[in-house]
Amino acid sequence: MRPGPLLIVRTLMRSLAVLPLLALVSACAVGGGDEPSTTPRRDLAGRPSPLPTDLAPLPGASGGPTAEPTAGVSAPGGPGSADPRPGQSSSPQPGSSGGGPGPAAPYRAVTTTSDLQHDNDPSSPAYADLLSVGIEDDGTHARVTVTVRGTLPARAAADEVMGIGVDLYRQGNVGRESDYQLFADGEPSGWYAYLQTPKGFVRYPGQFALGGGRLVFTVPWSAIGSPHSGRFSGYVDWTRSSSAVTGNDASNDYAPTVGTSAYSR
Repeated sequence: MRPGPLLIVRTLMRSLAVLPLLALVSACAVGGGDEPSTTPRRDLAGRPSPLPTDLAPLPGASGGPTAEPTAGVSAPGGPGSADPRPGQSSSPQPGSSGGGPGPAAPYRAVTTTSDLQHDNDPSSPAYADLLSVGIEDDGTHARVTVTVRGTLPARAAADEVMGIGVDLYRQGNVGRESDYQLFADGEPSGWYAYLQTPKGFVRYPGQFALGGGRLVFTVPWSAIGSPHSGRFSGYVDWTRSSSAVTGNDASNDYAPTVGTSAYSR
C-alpha cells in the first residue's frame, strides 16, 4: 500500500498528543504552485461537495442519495456549503447534466470489493468500519465510492484524526506499493482530498463528495494513468488521542481484508 498523508500522523500519534500533530498536518499546507509535492499541501487539496445525484441508493434505503444526510455540506450558496478552494470545481459534476453541449455519459459499475461489518476496533465509531469500495466509469472519469457503516462527520472531533484512501495499481505492478492513491484527510477543520502519483502529490483534479456513509472521489482516468485494468484496495484509518498511560485508540480497516481486487473496464 502506498502510504497516504495520514501515515506519518498515525505513527506519531501512538506516542504524541493529537493537537500538536494537527499543527504538523497544517504545516503541510505551506507552499504553492502546481509542481508535484512530497507532502499533502493544503493548496493542492479538493474540498467536499454534496453527493452526486445519480449514485445508486444504499441497500435498504427508501430514496436515492439525495435522501442521505450530508456531512455538513449543502447546495452551493446555502448554509454549510463548501468553500471554493483549489481543486474544487463549480462546474456540473461529471456524469450529470448541466450547461454544457449535452448530458454526459452515464456511469456504469466496473467492480466493487466488500468488507465485513463490525470488524473495526471496538474503541472506534461506526464510521471507521469500512464496508465497500466501488469503481464506476463514464468513459472519461473514474468514480470511486467508499462506503462506511456510520455517518461521516463534517469535521473530525478535536481529539481525532481520520484517513480514507484507495490505492490503485497499474496492470503488471505486483508490488505492495501502489502507483496512485486517492486520499481524504478528515480533521477538525474539515475534509481534504488528495491525489498522490508516482511524481508525488498533485493538485486534486476532480470532484470530491461526502454525505451520509459515503465518500466519493471523481477524477479523470487520465489523472491516474489512463488504465484499462489493474488492481485496487481501500482502507479507513481512525485514531483518537487517549492518554500517555494507555496510549491512543486506533482502528484500521481494509477492503479487501487481505491483498487487492482486480478491475477491468
